[in-house]
Amino acid sequence: MLSMLKQQPHLNMDVAIIGMAAEFPQSKDIDSFWKNLTEGRDLIRELPETRRSNADDYFSTLTTEKSGMEPQYNSGAFLDSVDEFDYAPFKLTPREASLMDPNQRLFLQTAWTCLEEAGYSGNQTRGKQVGVFLGYAAIDLFDYKRYIVSLEPEAYGTAMAGNLNSVIASRISYLLDLKGPSIVIDTACSSSLVAIHTAIQSLKQGDCEMALVGGVKSVLMPLKGKEKIGIESSDSRAKSFDDSSDGTGLGEGSAAILLKPLDRALKDGDNIHAVIKGSAVNQDGASIGITAPNVLAQEQVIKRAWKNANIDPATVTYIEAHGTGTRLGDPIEVEGITRAFRSFTEQKQFCAIGSLKSNIGHLDHASGLAGLIKAVLCLQHKQLVPSLHFERPNRNISFEESPVYVVDHLSPWETPDAAPRRCGVSSFGMSGTNCHVVLEESPMHQAFAEPADPDLCHILTLSAMTDTALLALSKAYAALVENNPSLSLRDICATANTGRLSFKHRAAFLFTNKEELLQQLEEFASSDSANSGQTETGESRSLAREALDALKAFTAANRQDRSDLQIAAEAFLRGAEVDWGPLYQAGSWAKAQLPTYPFEKKRCWLAPQYDLSVISNPIKPAVAERAGFQVVLAGRADQKYTELEHKVANVWGECLGYSQMNVTDNYFDLGGDSIYAMRILNRVHEVFSTRLDLTSLLAHPTIEQFALEVGSSMEQISRQEAITKVKDQEFYPLTPTQHEVFEHSQLEGLDIVYNMPFIINVERPLTTQQTTEAFQYLIRRHAALRTIFYSHQGSLVQKILKEASLSISCKKASKMQLPALMKSFVRPFDLSQAPLLRVEQIELKPDHHLLFVDMHYIISDGNAMKTIVEELARFLDGEAVELPEWEYKDFLVWNDRNVNSDQMLESEAFWLELFKGDLPVLQIQSDYDRPDPLKYDVSEIACLLSEDTTRKLKDLASRENVTLYMLLLALWNIVLAYHSGQDDIIVGSTIVDRSFAGFDNVVGQFGNMFALRNRPHREKHFLDFLGEVRASTLQAFQHRSYPFNRLLTRLPNLKKDSSRNPLFDTIFVLQNNLDFTTRFNGISVLPFQKRHARFDLGMAANERNNCLSLGLRYYKSIYKRSTAMVLVSHYADLCRIIVDDPQIRIGNIQLKENAIYSMKLKWKLLFNPILKK
Repeated sequence: MLSMLKQQPHLNMDVAIIGMAAEFPQSKDIDSFWKNLTEGRDLIRELPETRRSNADDYFSTLTTEKSGMEPQYNSGAFLDSVDEFDYAPFKLTPREASLMDPNQRLFLQTAWTCLEEAGYSGNQTRGKQVGVFLGYAAIDLFDYKRYIVSLEPEAYGTAMAGNLNSVIASRISYLLDLKGPSIVIDTACSSSLVAIHTAIQSLKQGDCEMALVGGVKSVLMPLKGKEKIGIESSDSRAKSFDDSSDGTGLGEGSAAILLKPLDRALKDGDNIHAVIKGSAVNQDGASIGITAPNVLAQEQVIKRAWKNANIDPATVTYIEAHGTGTRLGDPIEVEGITRAFRSFTEQKQFCAIGSLKSNIGHLDHASGLAGLIKAVLCLQHKQLVPSLHFERPNRNISFEESPVYVVDHLSPWETPDAAPRRCGVSSFGMSGTNCHVVLEESPMHQAFAEPADPDLCHILTLSAMTDTALLALSKAYAALVENNPSLSLRDICATANTGRLSFKHRAAFLFTNKEELLQQLEEFASSDSANSGQTETGESRSLAREALDALKAFTAANRQDRSDLQIAAEAFLRGAEVDWGPLYQAGSWAKAQLPTYPFEKKRCWLAPQYDLSVISNPIKPAVAERAGFQVVLAGRADQKYTELEHKVANVWGECLGYSQMNVTDNYFDLGGDSIYAMRILNRVHEVFSTRLDLTSLLAHPTIEQFALEVGSSMEQISRQEAITKVKDQEFYPLTPTQHEVFEHSQLEGLDIVYNMPFIINVERPLTTQQTTEAFQYLIRRHAALRTIFYSHQGSLVQKILKEASLSISCKKASKMQLPALMKSFVRPFDLSQAPLLRVEQIELKPDHHLLFVDMHYIISDGNAMKTIVEELARFLDGEAVELPEWEYKDFLVWNDRNVNSDQMLESEAFWLELFKGDLPVLQIQSDYDRPDPLKYDVSEIACLLSEDTTRKLKDLASRENVTLYMLLLALWNIVLAYHSGQDDIIVGSTIVDRSFAGFDNVVGQFGNMFALRNRPHREKHFLDFLGEVRASTLQAFQHRSYPFNRLLTRLPNLKKDSSRNPLFDTIFVLQNNLDFTTRFNGISVLPFQKRHARFDLGMAANERNNCLSLGLRYYKSIYKRSTAMVLVSHYADLCRIIVDDPQIRIGNIQLKENAIYSMKLKWKLLFNPILKK
C-alpha cells in the first residue's frame, strides 16, 4: 500500500510541451501556420505544379494505367514539395536520400527542428533516455516503395531501410543516439494522438526522460477515383458541423512535439508551450460496424481524460474536435461531448469547438497531433481561430441545447476569474481506437535574473554543413536580436552553444552587448564565406581540452578576460568539439527560442529515365560512363583541377549520388560509410587498375587527397616491372610467405598448423559424383590446386602439374558423430603430392550434406576459400564462370623479380625503424609453465556482443574516422596492457594483398603477416590512443607487402626463444574474407573448429547477424579455459565501457573481475554451429 501511495503523484504528473515544429500546407513553419489559422485561410488547392511533374512521372510507371491517359488528380491541402531534402546534416548521401520514403525525410527534418526549437539538439540528448513515438502507417496504394520497384528493382535492397515504417522513428534515435523507446503506432486516424498518450505513459513509468512525438503524411499521386474509403468530400473540403457537410478532405503535413515532466521542465528553464494535464485511450468495442464511430466510447474516453487530468470539466472552454465533416461522424461526436459534459454541468454553449480539418483536410495518422498543435497555439496566443465552412449548423446537431458552439471567427479566448485556459483535443480512429488529451496554458514561471555587469563578455557560436546554410543562419540570428530587444544575451548564447550540434562551417562572435552582437552578425551575414573547421582527430581533442581549460579560467576571472574566451573561440573555429558547459551554471539560465537549422532544398527523387544530373546509380557504372557523367568540381579560386581529380570525383559522385562536390569535402561529411567505401574502392580498381584499401580512403578522405593517393599508387605500379603473361615452365619460385610456410610445416608440431579447414553446408540432394566433378572442375581451373613443392638442386621450387585427381569419400552420420569426424578429418598434407586439397562428404539426410574441405595455406588464403565456394556453387547450379584474366604463375614470376625493388627497400627501412631498440615480450600471467619447445594445441572460446553495442562501436569508428579494425585493435591492446601491466605492446595481424587488378578470383597464396606496435600508456585518453593506433595502422598498411619472414632475419635485436614465437605472441584479425552467414546460391559456409595455431593468443572478430563475435584461440598448454574466458569477457566489457565513455583515461578503466559471471555474455559455440541444437 505504501509503495502504491508513493507512486500516485508520479502517475498523475503534468507533462510540458517544450518543443514544437511542423510543416503544413502553405505553412513552412509554426509561425506561418498560425498566421494562416488567424486569417481563416482555406488551404485546399489543386496539386501544385511543383508536385505535378513527380506525380506524372509516377503515373508513367504504371503500365496498366498508361494507354495515353492524362492523369487526373484530386484537390487537397498539399505541401509545396516532398522531393526536396537536406541530406547533409543527417550524414546521408544523395543516393540514399533519393531511395528514402518522402515521409521519412519529412519527419527527419521536422523532428530535428523540434529538438532544436526546444534547445536540445546537442550533446544534451546524446546517450540519454529520450523516446521517439510516431503515429504513422504507409497505407497509400501508390507509395514510394512501389515507385522504386517499378523504376529500379535492383535498388530495392538498398532502399529497404528507408521505406520501412518502423525505421522512421528509429532513424532519429540512431542518428542522435537516443536511448529511450522508439515506437511507431498505427491506430488509423488517432495514431499520433495515441502516440502522445503512449509517450506520456512512458515518461510516467520512467522509461524515458523526454519524449519526441510525431506524425507525418504525404500523398505522392492523388489520383482521382483511387483509394476511396467512403468519407471523401465532394469538393475536397471538410465542412465540419455544417449542414452541407458530406465528407472530409485530403491533407498532408509533418509535425513533432517534445515532451518532458512539467516539474523538470520548470527546473531546467525550458520554454513551455503548454501543459498536458491528462489523456485517455479506449476502444469502440462492439458497435454497428468496425469503422463506425461509437458515441458511448467517445463519451467515456473524454471523461476518463478529465479524470486523469484531475480537473473540473467545466473549466474546459475549447475542444479541438475530430470533426471529419461526415454526416454520421459529426453528430455522434457532438453527442459524445454533450453526454460527457452533462455528467458534470448543465451549462449551455460555454465551450467552443472547431476542427483543423476544415483548413487543411484530414492528415490521417498525423491528424491528431496537427489538431493538438493548433490548440497549443490558441493557448499561447489566447485566441480562438475560426473553424471554416460553417454557415448553417448540421440539422442533426442541437447546438443551442448543447454545451458547445462552433467558433466561426477569430476571437479572444477569455476565461472567468482569470482561470487558466484549458482545452481538449479528440482523435477517433477508424480502427475504433479513440484518444482525448487535456491541455492547459503554460504556467507563469520566474525568469532568471540577467547579470548586470556591462563588461561581461559573451560568446555566440553558430555552425552549419555549408557556407550557404551558415550565412542564412546568421541572418536569422541578426533578425532575432534586432526584433527582440528584451531577449537575454545569456539565454541566447547558452541555448545556442549547448543546444546545437557542431558542423564543419563555423562562426563565433565575442561581444558585451546587443549592439555589438548585431553589428557582427550583420557584417558576417553580408560576407560571402565562412570558416571551415577541419582538424585531425587528435588535434581536435587537444584543442577541446585547451578550450575547456580556458573556459574554466574565464569563469574564475569573473568572465571579463576576453583572451581566455578567444582561445575557446579559436579552438571551435578550427573544428574542436568545445564543451561550453562551464560557462552556464544549471538553474541560472532559461532556454531561448532561437532560429533552427536552415535546411537547404535539394532534390532527392528517382527519375523514370536514368538521369545522372539528378542522381546516379552505383549499380550501373557502365551506364554512367556511356552517359558522359561529369561531376562539377568546386573549391579553388582559379577553378583549376587535375584530370585525375575529375576522374576521382566522377567515381565518388557515381557511387554517392553527387553531381557537384568540393575538392576539400570530407568523404564522411558527404554521408560516406564503409559500404559506400567498398563500392568506391571497387570502382577505383576498375577505372584506374590499382587496388587501394579502406585505410587509403581514411587517410585521404577528400577528393584532393584521394586523387593524389590514387596517382601515387599508379606511379608505384608504373615503377614496378609490369605483370606480364608468362609461358609455362617446369618450376616456379616460391613467395617469401610460401618459403616460411614450407619450412615451418616440416617442424614437429607444426605439420597441421597451416591447414585451412572449413565446412560447406549443402541443404539439397547431392551425390558423391556431383561433388567429385565439381572439385575436379576447380582443380583444372586453378593451377594452385595442381601444385606441388619440393627441393630441386638445393632450392625450394613449386611445380604445376597438368592433372591432379581428388578422391572424395561419403559417410552417413548423425550430428552427434560430427565432432569425432571433424577431429579425424584434419591431418598433415604431403606438400610433394597434389592436390593440397582434401574433401569429405557427410550425409546427414538425403537432402542435407556437409562438405568438409581442407586446403593448405601454402596454396591458398581467405580470398581463395571464398572463390572456391562461389565457383563450386555456380558449377553445381550449371552456371558458366569466366576464367580469371591472370594466373597465379604470372604473379609468382613478377613477385620474384620485384623482391628487391626500391619500394621493398623503403618498406624495410620503415619496419626496421619501428622495431629498433628493446623489443617487448608480452608478459600475461600464465596458468602453466611455458613449454619449450612450444606446443601448438589450441582451444577456442567466443562470445557475441549485443546488436546495440555492435552498432555503437561502428558509430564510434565512424565519428573518429577510423575503421572498425583499428577500433577493435586499440581495445585489444588495452586488454593486453591491463593483464600484462605493460605499455609497449606488439600485436600481429594477417593481410591478403591482391593489389593488382585481375587477381581477385585467382586461387593462390597472397597472404602476409605484419606487426603493429602501440603504446597504451595509462595516462592517455582512449580517443588519443585510438588516434595513435589509426596513424600506426595507416603507416603499416602502406608497407604491408614487405615479407614478414624477411623482416625477422633483418632485426638485430630480436632474441631467439624456442618457447615463444618471434616478435609477438598474439595476433588480432577482423575476419571479412569469408562471411560465414552468406549464402551462395543456396549453399552456406560454416567455420571449422581448429585445434592447432601458431600463437599463444589469437583474437578474431567477425560480424554475424549485426552482432560482433569475439573469438579467442589460446594455447591449452599455457592457459586454462577460465583465464581465456576472463580475457574475452574483459574485452567485451571494455567494448561497452568505451562506447559509453570514449574520452576515458586508460588508467581509469576498471574491468570487472567477475565479468564472466555478471555481464551475462551471450556465449555461443560459434565454431561448429551445426551442433548448436
